[in-house]
Amino acid sequence: MLSSKKKPLSPAGLRLLLDKGWVRELPHSDVDRAYRNISDDDIQHGLELSSWVIEKTESAREVGLFKYTIRTADIEGDELHLVILPFTATGIVEIITKY
Repeated sequence: MLSSKKKPLSPAGLRLLLDKGWVRELPHSDVDRAYRNISDDDIQHGLELSSWVIEKTESAREVGLFKYTIRTADIEGDELHLVILPFTATGIVEIITKY
């Protein structure tokens, strides 16, 4: 019997989704940015870098979805972590938190 359980996206699959540019920041992430002053430009820069890596993949609350912790860099080159939740059906990627 074949398993119907969904699998996480590969780095290449995640990059294809991010390349669409349909990224939105959730309120939790937007409010938490104040302590490091992480701007939308920092987030965009970090997602556009070819050197970002997936540090962690875990099941999301939404059935069949996964959230990913990505390590990248902001505009100044400082380390930036983004926790994202991609919706493959719509192509939207939500930024849950950043640090």
